[in-house]
Amino acid sequence: MTSSQLLRIVILLGTARKGAVSAAVARALAQAVQDSAGDAKVELVSVADHLKASRTIPAWQEDDKEAHPSSWCEVAREADAFIFVLPEYNHGYPGEWKLLIDSCGEEYARKPVTVCGVSAGVFGGRALADNVKPVLVELKMVPTRNNMYIGKAHEVVSPNGEWNLSPQEVERLIGLARDELFELARGLRPLRNVS
Repeated sequence: MTSSQLLRIVILLGTARKGAVSAAVARALAQAVQDSAGDAKVELVSVADHLKASRTIPAWQEDDKEAHPSSWCEVAREADAFIFVLPEYNHGYPGEWKLLIDSCGEEYARKPVTVCGVSAGVFGGRALADNVKPVLVELKMVPTRNNMYIGKAHEVVSPNGEWNLSPQEVERLIGLARDELFELARGLRPLRNVS
């Protein structure tokens, strides 16, 4: 299989907060998804790598090139699918994630996305996932029906990004959403390649 045939799955850590448990979850998730990817290449990126301004830079605004996260738009353009690893802050998503996501537009169209909610509580970001879905739909993304919910994240993943769970437990956490994401990425790919 050539590199152009491989699915490109971008896992985006949606917080720039230093020492966030979500960063360890993102590393563990990236490894687990890559290990089961088969025909996919997994790339882990962070909003901290791309966000240059702490204000909204809409995709249609061209006059502020210094602040526009153009490298993120290129990553988004090349991706076949996304997993957004988002810590739940007061039942919502991180502001820096929203700033970054709003900086692009058509790059997201007809691409599947799974939300991986991360929280210190037992529900693993379920309220966050409900709040994110309208944003994803407005961006013409295709949200998966299943999401990944990582509750009690500080117990589930070590600070260095290793699962504190058996492989079977990890599969129960991520398997349905991952498989659905891959299936949608393969199925929607021809629609994105139409001129």
